[in-house]
Amino acid sequence: MTDIDAARAAKRELVERFADDPRVSGIGISGEPANLVIKVNLVNAYDVPEDLPLKVLGFPVHVEEVGRIGAH
Repeated sequence: MTDIDAARAAKRELVERFADDPRVSGIGISGEPANLVIKVNLVNAYDVPEDLPLKVLGFPVHVEEVGRIGAH
């Protein structure tokens, strides 16, 4: 399994856990190929899900406040 495949598996794991959490705007993969991270976009940086891990499948989890994302 390549690093990107492993990162995709880590992302899927977080999506399954947090897809219905209204505090989470989105989940993606970010970084350089040698230093991939799982990025969790939050509506409010001060309202982080209590059970959001610092790492998933060995990949660091980074959070960023982006607000609510929706269709225009």
